[in-house]
Amino acid sequence: MPIFNNKYHIPQHTSWMKKFYMLLSCLGLSSSLQALSLQETLGYGLDHAPDVQIAMGEEFIGRTNLSSKAGAFLPVIDANCDLVHDHYSQQNDTDPATTLWRKDYNLVISQNVFDGLKRYNDYEQAQSGLRATIWSTKDRILNKLTDIGSVYFKVLLAQERVTLAKENYKRLKEIANLIEQRSAQGLSREVDRIQAQGRVATAHASVINTLAELHKQQALFKDVTGGLNPIDLEVTELSALMPAEFNQYLESVHQYGARVRAAAFQQDAAYYQYQSAKSPFFPQVYGLARFEFRKNIDGNPNHQVNTEVGVNLTYNVFRGAQDMQQLSAQAIRYQQARFEVKRQRNEIDYLATASWEDWQSAQKSYQYRCDHERSIGTVVSAYKDQFMVGQRSLFDLLDVYNEWYYTQNAAAEDRAQLRIAEIYMTALNGSLVSILPAKSAEKIFFTPEKEEEFVRSYWVSPTWTEEDYSK
Repeated sequence: MPIFNNKYHIPQHTSWMKKFYMLLSCLGLSSSLQALSLQETLGYGLDHAPDVQIAMGEEFIGRTNLSSKAGAFLPVIDANCDLVHDHYSQQNDTDPATTLWRKDYNLVISQNVFDGLKRYNDYEQAQSGLRATIWSTKDRILNKLTDIGSVYFKVLLAQERVTLAKENYKRLKEIANLIEQRSAQGLSREVDRIQAQGRVATAHASVINTLAELHKQQALFKDVTGGLNPIDLEVTELSALMPAEFNQYLESVHQYGARVRAAAFQQDAAYYQYQSAKSPFFPQVYGLARFEFRKNIDGNPNHQVNTEVGVNLTYNVFRGAQDMQQLSAQAIRYQQARFEVKRQRNEIDYLATASWEDWQSAQKSYQYRCDHERSIGTVVSAYKDQFMVGQRSLFDLLDVYNEWYYTQNAAAEDRAQLRIAEIYMTALNGSLVSILPAKSAEKIFFTPEKEEEFVRSYWVSPTWTEEDYSK
């Protein structure tokens, strides 16, 4: 009678099968030397995935847009504003010639000043828009990392399930053959033989199904990484990245929650867009026009010419209902952007809470599966001992091995779900970036100081000098 005491619980007299498994183990060892780590997979995906390149392209467009609005006009505008105020401070000058000259000068300079204010707000809008794009890009890339990491662990799960299914099929096939032989000799029941063949057929179908699932996950892996072939993957644990307490995790999500930062900068962009629509006439120009009318009602005939100034300015200020409609539309967009920030904050709090609870639940479920797997393993050992002394039949042994397989399979699935929950959490609070290759991490995740330096590099065109500003 064969003795089940080797790794795969196969009778010792099948020496050729032992050699076959030794060959497989050697091949597995050689392939593991070329296994892909999660770090390598994420780095490859960031460099080659088309949707990542699209996100980077949007950021480049934002940088170009900001650069086109940067220039040397800001100091010039400040100087012009000071000059206009200096001329208006000459309240005691009643010379009509001076007043006329000042009128013409104000019409020309004021237009430049307020055009400049509009350009300034356009620049601030572009700057806020760039920052919003930077953080939106981070959010999209972190979501991309979640997709890559999830498929990575699903491929690992599919590989493990294929291995478990093949091992189970070989064990059941061997025991079923022994039952077949014993049944022919009248030592086993016919019903055991029939049921054993049914178990073997089910195990064979499991091998086919798990192989199909592996091919499916490998195709998804290739698609999500932009063409990477998952020949073999390394088991990667993320427990070192996980926070110890929920409050600590929630604080890190608030600090690095990309979508909240993006919404906040979009709110700033909407504010400056509103100011840009408002700046040509509210409140600065309207104040100048009102000042001219106040000068006109003092009864001094030398100031009558300022009536024309006031009328011209008022005409330039209020260009009809179209301007007011545009201003109202921008004000509504700004208000909507403020509500969007609140919505994103509420959503990020909900996602953080849900991800934490999912992680806790996955931990408990996996621990339960591991305990159950160990208990079934103990039962398997007991059945083997009882079989040796004739207290258990071969079919009992086949059945308990089959149950052990399903328990191992469930434990593998729960372990994969735990890793996927960890991937989602570490992407949500940005800590997943810490396992990326240095070049990839630097590409997508600025520190606040580097971000400020990056955006401010577009503040003034480097081709202009201080001497140019004074002209």
